[in-house]
Amino acid sequence: MTVSIIIPCFNGQRTIALTMQSALNQTYGHCEIIVINDGSTDQSRQIIERYNDRLIAIHTENQGVSAARNLGTERASGEWLIYLDADDLLTRDAITSRLDCSSRSNAEIVYSDWQRFQYDSEMIQIPGKVESTRIGDVHSDPEIACATSFWSPPAALMYHRNVIEKIGGWSEALPVIQDARFLFDAACTGAEFSHLQKITAMYLDDDPNSLSRQNSGRFIQDVMTNAIEIQERWLSRDVRSGTLLQYQSALSSIYDYVARESMRVKEIELYLQSVKRIDDLIGLSAASRWVRLSDRMQRWLGFQQARSLLRLIGK
Repeated sequence: MTVSIIIPCFNGQRTIALTMQSALNQTYGHCEIIVINDGSTDQSRQIIERYNDRLIAIHTENQGVSAARNLGTERASGEWLIYLDADDLLTRDAITSRLDCSSRSNAEIVYSDWQRFQYDSEMIQIPGKVESTRIGDVHSDPEIACATSFWSPPAALMYHRNVIEKIGGWSEALPVIQDARFLFDAACTGAEFSHLQKITAMYLDDDPNSLSRQNSGRFIQDVMTNAIEIQERWLSRDVRSGTLLQYQSALSSIYDYVARESMRVKEIELYLQSVKRIDDLIGLSAASRWVRLSDRMQRWLGFQQARSLLRLIGK
């Protein structure tokens, strides 16, 4: 049984060799490694080409990480797929352990524990916090868990091809939080998740080139767009009143986050949109204390003064 490891890379010269090596070093013997050089302008192409005899390398114009993953998926032949970012790592027994987990549980999605890390100036790994959260610890409904606060980096997940085909691909309209959306879309297929209580992925926690760090305003906009699309999907369903209330509560928590972050980064339109959506969903009287207070202050004093006062209160 073949497992395909898909590695999108854009200007990853600092880490791509180590990432590819972690995929090549797997103890499992039937791995297909596909690296998509997404229009890199640094030395990534030259580094990738050194491994041409050991993996499949695809070089394209820059189209974004989701397009690169979709291209890799089209080329993949594996029954299982892993999406490994160009600065993350797999442990040597990652695939063997995940396949064992899937065979015990008959799950179509395996997610493992993972560890944050950094590189020092000599590219030596500095281990960080170990993350071990079960989806059920966040919410009994995997869709709600993945829409709100459950997240795992792509490196810590392994998807069966059936799930990928049901999803239909990575969202190229969400360049910043596409990994969270893909996980949510996977939950929406009804696939069974299985938690592997073992570290099989290392997540680089200091990447200054990540889109969420480069442009916090765009990150919040993506969160908002994603929430609106999830709302349209959920509220179009014919569901029991109890489930509807859970959906409304989950969506309100997301819009609450957008409101807070929008005020922090001075995005007034996003702030106003998120507060209005909370009001439409559950009413401001049922919103968090912060939303109720910020809404009143914004109406009385204006956005900028309200923002300044709330920052003082926070301190």
